[in-house]
Amino acid sequence: MKKEVQFNYRCVIINDDIKQTDHFNTTGTIEINGNQEIWSFRHAQGMNVQLFFDDQGVSLKQGNSILHFKHGKRKECMYQTPYGNMALETEIESYIKTNQGLKLVYHLYERHACISKGYMMIRL
Repeated sequence: MKKEVQFNYRCVIINDDIKQTDHFNTTGTIEINGNQEIWSFRHAQGMNVQLFFDDQGVSLKQGNSILHFKHGKRKECMYQTPYGNMALETEIESYIKTNQGLKLVYHLYERHACISKGYMMIRL
């Protein structure tokens, strides 16, 4: 089952003293595929974004990068930057998904040092 929905996307990423804010509204889809729910939309900067939800947590695919967030543990992944790929670990601080949207607070680690904290909120 696939349905078209309106996404209100907000994200704040904090790296040391630098705070990046991203906010936009767009149309996308929600698809139920077995035990997985997939939210898909196009970022305001033109790249495709997909969120994959299952019993273990959520995965965020943005362009060629995929971040996996699993409940209660750090997860290794590769993140593509304009300068090349980075090996990162992700960790969920807070995760709430409802029929109205998503609130996700997470940390990104490089070599066991926290390099950024992200706050993502998506309203449907």
